[in-house]
Amino acid sequence: MKVRIRYLNPAGNITAVVLSPGPPELRPALSRAIMAEGRAEQVGFAAPPRLGGDCRIEMMGGEFCGNAVRSYGYLRRNGMAALSVEISGVTAPVPVTIDPAHQSAFADMPLPLGVDWISVREKQYPLIQCQGISHLLALEQAPDPAFLETARPMLNRLEQEAWGIMFLSGQQLTPAVYVKSTDSLVWESSCGSGSVAAAWYLAGTNPARSRFQFREPGGEISVEVRRKNEMITGCAMGGPVSMGPEEEFCWTEA
Repeated sequence: MKVRIRYLNPAGNITAVVLSPGPPELRPALSRAIMAEGRAEQVGFAAPPRLGGDCRIEMMGGEFCGNAVRSYGYLRRNGMAALSVEISGVTAPVPVTIDPAHQSAFADMPLPLGVDWISVREKQYPLIQCQGISHLLALEQAPDPAFLETARPMLNRLEQEAWGIMFLSGQQLTPAVYVKSTDSLVWESSCGSGSVAAAWYLAGTNPARSRFQFREPGGEISVEVRRKNEMITGCAMGGPVSMGPEEEFCWTEA
């Protein structure tokens, strides 16, 4: 089986986009095969719009991904400065704004749904519930595989397609993301939805803050929080995007 594929790079969070149509039931196995090559941290599939958007991408586990939605908008911009991008995990198209001069794209992200608390090593951490994914904010905690393994059983019980742990110290953010359907745990180079979750939480604890610049392993992600009457009404997330040429991926179904 041969499929057309293109690699997108939003802040190092390399996303392989499968452009060829194919049965959805093959996506988990195809995604694992693509990721096994070690060139991508996640896989998305081009699909026809069904919510009135300009284009649609469906992630390998049906999860939501902010970096994927903004980079796919950049790929499909076709001269447009703004477009609406549908993506799995959310119920409405996401507005994406393109800045060709700086080769960047920003997504007007869905706001988090709320916050719970989870205890890890007898310390409480905020768990930010988002559409399609939940993020544990490991505040002032250095990236630690042992910490991740301690939290993992609790996070696996969440009724979400995916979860992440955002290790956040100052403005340094290191993400780890797990997707259930592919059973893949990746220390990602950056995470758009995790960056928004962190900015939303921090802005809620400090009303004077509205702009965040997170330094992540693969680059920087900017988040701007909007308010009205002291209430957070929106978050825009983004930064530079680069793209590789279209390629052909050969896959033998097991």
